[in-house]
Amino acid sequence: MNDFKNYNQQNVDPQSDYYQDYRPGSGSPKDKLAAASLVFGVFGFFGMSFLLPGVICGILAAVLAGASRYNTGRWHGSSVAGMVLGIIAVVGTFVLLAMALQVLSDPEMMRQVNQLMQFYTGRTV
Repeated sequence: MNDFKNYNQQNVDPQSDYYQDYRPGSGSPKDKLAAASLVFGVFGFFGMSFLLPGVICGILAAVLAGASRYNTGRWHGSSVAGMVLGIIAVVGTFVLLAMALQVLSDPEMMRQVNQLMQFYTGRTV
């Protein structure tokens, strides 16, 4: 019985290569740039229809994701999601802008937009 207790105590050597200090909740270190990239990616994605916020937040998300990759040497899930959302935000903003310009440049489409505005709000564009 005594040998069992001594065996467990003598194999705990903090200087050993095989010693692992286990602390609950101490996973991989958090990368703040990856988290910021994800936040800006989400803001850019939801700000696509407002032109400038969509582009600015999308570009910031992509730049922060790249900086996170450069600092840590690997891609985090948050930085990948931020990069994807940032690219979607920038491309989507320009697609929405092109669609709006197409509608505004066509007189027939503008007539239909005015009819819809008149019907729903009582005003025209």
